[in-house]
Amino acid sequence: MHNLVHGRSDGKNKTGAVYAGIQARSGQTGGSRPKHRGHRRDSGPARPTLHNWLKAHREGRLGGPGAKPVTPEQMELARLRAELAKTRMELDIVKKAAAYFAKHST
Repeated sequence: MHNLVHGRSDGKNKTGAVYAGIQARSGQTGGSRPKHRGHRRDSGPARPTLHNWLKAHREGRLGGPGAKPVTPEQMELARLRAELAKTRMELDIVKKAAAYFAKHST
């Protein structure tokens, strides 16, 4: 399962992780569990996340890629929100730099 999900949570990876979890629970994969409970073999999703995905799959609520069509307006809105967040972060950095230089320029 460690090759299925790498920090992304799109529908394809969710579905793949869910099926890998189902196979692992039923003994269909040859993967071994880590010897120590605190040791994580992979950088995949956390156990609660997988649990929620498995639950959604059992209830028929887990959609694959393209399950929800995204309109061009929604795509533009998402892009603008990301751009706004980036701009706010940059503004915060500029404000902090200006305050630092104002304080240390005397």
